[in-house]
Amino acid sequence: MVTLAEIMVISFIVGFSGAASPGPLLIVSIRDTLSGTWRNGTVAVVAHGVFEGLIIIGIVAGLRAVEITSPIANGIATVGGIILVGFGLLTIKDIPDIKLESEYLANEPQSLAHSFRNGAVATISNGFWWIWWFSAGLAVVTRALPLGSVGMALTGFAHWLSDLIFNAIIIILLTLGRGFFKPRTYRMILVSCGGFMVFFGVLFIYLGVTGQMPVTL
Repeated sequence: MVTLAEIMVISFIVGFSGAASPGPLLIVSIRDTLSGTWRNGTVAVVAHGVFEGLIIIGIVAGLRAVEITSPIANGIATVGGIILVGFGLLTIKDIPDIKLESEYLANEPQSLAHSFRNGAVATISNGFWWIWWFSAGLAVVTRALPLGSVGMALTGFAHWLSDLIFNAIIIILLTLGRGFFKPRTYRMILVSCGGFMVFFGVLFIYLGVTGQMPVTL
């Protein structure tokens, strides 16, 4: 049976890998930090966490409203694993095209309320975010089901913590100065994160194909 420590580690690493991938939230976090202060970027990440908490609650409610049999759980794990592998490979594939230049800059200062709104809009308007949560994210949540409400809460917390920590690193580096944050360093981080996505994707595929995905009705 999966343990709390195991599911938290999986949720954190998978979440960190997703957070490191270039997307609307990262852009907003960088832009609002450069146009305001570290508080602006942090508030944008908090807004993201609020909506991730809501979607986890929705997924859990949906899973508890239906009878999750072993074939369904294994199917979710397999499909989610495939999507996760795909995200990992795409992350690695797109690394040569990544730029960290003026596209992230903003000239107008942002209030904290605006940064919260920006983080919320960046989250819910990101199609890949929805796809991820209803595929790979669904697999992670399903794996945590046997741990009950505590497991669900810690899964969500570990995932959001990964977002917060990664973006905090970016915000701190930007606050100290751009010279601390080299494109090569960022690309190396993405290679590692893409590799972790592929690893956990393969793990979920293995659990699903071999019928080892745990289920709690």
